[in-house]
This record gives sequence, structure tokens and C-alpha cells, in this order.
Amino acid sequence: MNLSVDFDMPRGLRSLLRQDPDVLMVGEIRDRSTAETVFQASLSGHLVLTTFHAGSVSQAIKRLVDIGIEPYLLQSGLRSVICQRLFRNLCPCSVESSDISHFSGMDLQQARKPVGCEKCQGTGYASRLAIAEILDLHQIELNQELVRNSDSKTLNQELLEQGMISQWEKACRAISEGKTTIEEIHRILGVQFSHEIKQKSKTPSMTES
Repeated sequence: MNLSVDFDMPRGLRSLLRQDPDVLMVGEIRDRSTAETVFQASLSGHLVLTTFHAGSVSQAIKRLVDIGIEPYLLQSGLRSVICQRLFRNLCPCSVESSDISHFSGMDLQQARKPVGCEKCQGTGYASRLAIAEILDLHQIELNQELVRNSDSKTLNQELLEQGMISQWEKACRAISEGKTTIEEIHRILGVQFSHEIKQKSKTPSMTES
């Protein structure tokens, strides 16, 4: 960008579109004008890869609506939304936990806990684990009225009912598979994770197709 000559992100994107690219990579959507240009590009047949700050898939969709993108454009212009979080991966020195009674509301048969060794410098964790919540718009349809008028929690519940696998459920799997710990998941997902634990205990579990 060169603001001294009025060359900003939207103007740069429009300039790139004149060169007839097949794929565009936009570092980040920060404002309405950038978002509108990105959707214009996607609706004209270009594959656009971009990032957007949000805590979940539903929050990303609601934020796009809040900055001025119409709900019908989301269904037409989006192919997928991926919300990724990075968690610390358990070191091989971890041991099986003998007490999982404090995992209330979670469908866990086993769990592991960190110990610490020279390899992990006593932390009990080594490397990183990515857990991604993925919305595939080819398989799930966005309810335009719900997107426009509801909050992100209501929208999230609708997406889960249509088959989206939540960060929470994938986090449970990671714990059961001995990849990370409940403490690490709670550290990253925080209050949202605690809320979903309570909700999960009230609703039937979902399986990934």
C-alpha cells in the first residue's frame, strides 16, 4: 500500500483483478471496502484465500455481516471457513491419568497428564497441535435470516445441528487420543469451552461423517 498516492488495499486488489488471476491471496480483511472487493472477486470466479480475526466460524460469519457483507453473498461467495487454534502437544514422557472424574460433561474414556523430562525442558509439552473448526458451504446451508438477526451462539448451534464438527468436539478427541490435556484446551478456549461442556451434556453427541 502507498497511501500518499491513494493506493490502498481495495485499489490494489482491483488492480490485480484486471490481470485476470486464477487465485488471489489477501493477507487479512480489516475493513468493509476490502471485504467487498474480496467478495466481488470470489463471485466473478476467482479463488480467494484470506484471513479474518475471529474466535470461531460463527463469529467470523457474524463479523462479516457486521461490517456490511449481505448474508446472501456469504452463501454465494464463500466456499469454506476454517478457524484454527494451536495447542501444546503432550511430550512422550506423559503418563495416563488415573483420575478423569473432573472431566465433567465430557465423553472421555482416558486422558493423559504432563510429567516433564529433559527433552521438553520439564514442561511436559513438545511441539504444537492444530485443532480446526471447518465449515464447508457445499454441505451446509446458511440460513440468511438467522445470519442477519441472531447472535453468534445461536448461529453456531444451527451449524452444529447441520453437521459441522466444533472445536470442542475435536478437542475432546485430542484429549482422548493422548495428544493434549484438558488444562491446555481450557487455557486456549477459555470460557467458551466451559460453556460448551455444559451444553454438550444436555445435547446428543455428533459424529463426523
